[in-house]
Amino acid sequence: MLGGTGAGPARARVARRPRAGVRGGRGAAFALGLLGARLVDGAAWVADAVDLAARVAGADLVVTGTGVLDGSALEHGVVAAVAAAALPLGVPAVAVAAQLRTGRRDWGAAGLAGAFGVVERPGDEDRWRTDPAVALRERLPRIARTWSR
Repeated sequence: MLGGTGAGPARARVARRPRAGVRGGRGAAFALGLLGARLVDGAAWVADAVDLAARVAGADLVVTGTGVLDGSALEHGVVAAVAAAALPLGVPAVAVAAQLRTGRRDWGAAGLAGAFGVVERPGDEDRWRTDPAVALRERLPRIARTWSR
């Protein structure tokens, strides 16, 4: 065994081995590919494993979250997987993020019906850093008013 699963000394020794970084990871991925392994999108894999489409089908609204909603989050990861599950079913999906770094055109094109940032003003940043749960709780009433019937 090359190393343990924790952050102990065995793992540290593996991290110092030559080619244990990014380039070593590519080599390992290549070797695993030769053995039949394939790379898959993690969020899409989990969405399939938990049958997200069936869960979304029974919802009136789907809410997902991310730290930063940007182009990358709209293309890969949880937000993209949730939007991909909700859009074909006609179920609105909204994203809540600490920071929005994209506009309505981008998140709309990605299949989201709405996007909300928790950090909207300079003072919000401090509140988010010190107690994200409180910052999110303060933002939720506005989101609920937008999407309640």
